[in-house]
Amino acid sequence: MAEWLGRFHPLLIHFPIGILVMAAAAVLLLKGKSFEKYRSTIRFLYLVGTLFVGLSIASGLSLAQSASYEYDNLFWHKWSGIGLGILGLTLFYIVPLQRYKSLILILNIGLLILLAIAGHLGGRMTHGPDYLLPRTRMEMRSVQAQINDSSSLFESLIFPIFQEKCIRCHQERTQNGGLDMSSAKGLLRGGDGGEIIQPSSAYKSKIFKRVSLPANHPKFMPPNGIGLTYDEVRLLEWWIESGATLDKKIGVLERTPQITQYLERQYGLRSRTEDPLSNMQVPPVSPGLIDSVSKNGFNIKSISSGKNIVDIVPIKPNQLFSKTQLTSLLLMKEQIVWLNLAGSNLDDESMEIIGQLSNLRKLNLEHNPITDKSLKSIEGLDKLECLNLFNTRVSAAGVNNLSRWPALTELYLGQTMVDQDVIKALRQQYSQIEIVGNAVPFEFEK
Repeated sequence: MAEWLGRFHPLLIHFPIGILVMAAAAVLLLKGKSFEKYRSTIRFLYLVGTLFVGLSIASGLSLAQSASYEYDNLFWHKWSGIGLGILGLTLFYIVPLQRYKSLILILNIGLLILLAIAGHLGGRMTHGPDYLLPRTRMEMRSVQAQINDSSSLFESLIFPIFQEKCIRCHQERTQNGGLDMSSAKGLLRGGDGGEIIQPSSAYKSKIFKRVSLPANHPKFMPPNGIGLTYDEVRLLEWWIESGATLDKKIGVLERTPQITQYLERQYGLRSRTEDPLSNMQVPPVSPGLIDSVSKNGFNIKSISSGKNIVDIVPIKPNQLFSKTQLTSLLLMKEQIVWLNLAGSNLDDESMEIIGQLSNLRKLNLEHNPITDKSLKSIEGLDKLECLNLFNTRVSAAGVNNLSRWPALTELYLGQTMVDQDVIKALRQQYSQIEIVGNAVPFEFEK
């Protein structure tokens, strides 16, 4: 019930802002007879504004019980909202009184200041602490530190991620789930559900499972603000697989090709392998275009800092998209390299739009009624590395020529019209491609 009431907070909070600003502007701008003429109207505005402030406070308190927010932000946002309610009610009572003219003026200035503070704190909680900085959503702040082989992996690379993305909800004063990540001791102790880290096994570690889930998953962490980038998730995986120690140096740990490339790209540490995405250079997209795509039901997640390349998933799982909504993806056709449209009821006509996303590397089309005609629409995606066709209507005729996707390394054909004999033959013909007959999706343990 509390969660349901809390969902009304964004709707309710914007109405009193307009009402109270209108009342304060009238007090500050109207003089003499003009003010007297509208005194009763101004008083009515204070009444309505204060009433909705009260409703906003109630819904906000409900939201605070069902979501995770930084303690200090939440504390001051709550009390600045309560202060607004008190100021609004006070002004409602004293506006009719002539002798309080100076006090009314001072209280209105205070009301506007308090309104700005409450709004700013709300913005920090909703969009992150740096929401006012002039940057696109794809630009991620990197750790500004001198990193070398003798640097501690945990202290130099892992803990700064926790500080930026996790500690606002998991600290000594705000131990959501009983978890305090502000110290190594609290991190290794875990929370109410037990330990969150299983050394040497990232995929058994709750923290890794949570941060690597799709952004629209109900258990995805962090629930508010910007999630971990692709590089940050891989760093966390590397640290856990390396034993999740607190003192080991970067230079003594075995590196995966992705980690080696990341360390070279970010800190100049020599790389022995090359990340397939390292050479991608695409222009940034304006915030306005990003908003247009987001408003059409898509969640946009950065893959690599400074590369402007993104992962797109629906905001809601199994969301159905119109042709107009899918067309909005073309606003970012150069930047989209991973796309998940599972269960989106795509048809063959819709796939003509997807075929224009020329930089796609991963494409998930599972649980869609697409046919072989759809594969013809995307045969121009020559950079495609992973294609998931699980539970679709494609047949052997549609996949008989996999060479049209020269970069393909993974293909999922479970529960399609392609039988096991054809899959076996394809594996022999295309030995460089991992062809899976039964796709097994990764599920977070309940």
